[in-house]
Amino acid sequence: MAPGAIFLIVLVGIGIITLIVVLAKAQAERERQRKAALAQWAAANGFDFNEQDPWDLDARFHGIGQIGQGHSRYAYEVLSRQTPLPCYLFQYHYATTETRTVTHTNSDGSTSTRTETYEEDHYYHYLILETGAQFPKLNIRLEGLFDKIKGLLGFEDINFESEAFSRKYHVQSDQREFAYAIIHPQMMEWMLQQDVQFSLANSILLMDLGKLPHTAEGCTAALSLASGFINRIPAFVWKDYGHREPVTLPEVLQPPPPIPAAQTA
Repeated sequence: MAPGAIFLIVLVGIGIITLIVVLAKAQAERERQRKAALAQWAAANGFDFNEQDPWDLDARFHGIGQIGQGHSRYAYEVLSRQTPLPCYLFQYHYATTETRTVTHTNSDGSTSTRTETYEEDHYYHYLILETGAQFPKLNIRLEGLFDKIKGLLGFEDINFESEAFSRKYHVQSDQREFAYAIIHPQMMEWMLQQDVQFSLANSILLMDLGKLPHTAEGCTAALSLASGFINRIPAFVWKDYGHREPVTLPEVLQPPPPIPAAQTA
């Protein structure tokens, strides 16, 4: 090979390695800024931020959502606040293992089988609020195509006076009267301007935040939705159904962005 070609290959190799290093450093800096912003957001809103899980949330909320599934389970990047209601925003991981038997056809026409094991990682993003109220079960999610098909077949969810609300949301509860009490006209008006999806059961409000990033902005959006819902629950619903005094969550604050690394020295 000509010396010029070798030199060119070396230059290309050095360029690729340099690019990889630069991209890795940029990604590390983005992660640093994201976590720094999470910590600032936590401090501004009365939360603690821990990169690990000091609460053992896998055990605390076992069986809620996907928590407790599979193996290699852990919560991480946990934001937690205990007043006025215990609240947790966190990422969650678990893995599943699947064994498959694969059949191969050999060149001589015979067949052979072998067992292959596949492991898959699953990641979730949750907000969990402990209401301290024994509310009946309530599930609210955006209406999907399958829900509309089920409705045509006679399997209906709870419908409300607002046709727009009933078209947008699929609502289920083990007490229809509770659903009507908690989703009053003002609540419906607010929810029509949002995309709210959560489940309420055994004093636990669960929000799957899969579409929101685990960033200060994402936490602001998530907690704003949770607070918006909680703060619109009428006092009589807290007392008659939840058997506790009403609770009001504080306004969500968005702190300024973290100081760039170059200015922290």
